Amino acid sequence: MAPESETGIEAGRRKALQRVKVERSAETFLLGVHAPRVWKPTASTKRAIVAAWSSLGAMVAPSRFDLVRTDTGGRPDDAKLATAPELVRRLTLLEVKGTAARVAPGFERMFFSLTEVELANAHAVPDNFRFVLVKPVLSQELWLTGEELVARAPLRHARQAVTHR
Repeated sequence: MAPESETGIEAGRRKALQRVKVERSAETFLLGVHAPRVWKPTASTKRAIVAAWSSLGAMVAPSRFDLVRTDTGGRPDDAKLATAPELVRRLTLLEVKGTAARVAPGFERMFFSLTEVELANAHAVPDNFRFVLVKPVLSQELWLTGEELVARAPLRHARQAVTHR
């Protein structure tokens, strides 16, 4: 393998690790500012949330939401979601998009990836799903519905990178 290829691979890994760091920083920021109403669900809680929505006729993918916001501040028990799935209507699923880049006020020109599954979740439960754009360094956040995000971002293909207008 040529040294240039190794350098390219290393650079790609470094960028990927940086993206993960920024996303975690954005999640940590939201958890700190909005606790206890915003929390990170466990894998079993994600499954319970997905099952509850499914029993209500909405198909939600568990891998495409990062955090959960509740209107009461309390976390529902997984067993309660199984026996009373209507409790899931009190939850808002959050897909966090963080950035460390310089962006204009209102997050104009923010660049991030967006998948069809994320958009499908937003359309499946439009009143209970939000995209949250976060600039943790400046303590800035912008909450958008899927419809608002699509209206403000030019979409190009199935797995897309978008620039928020």
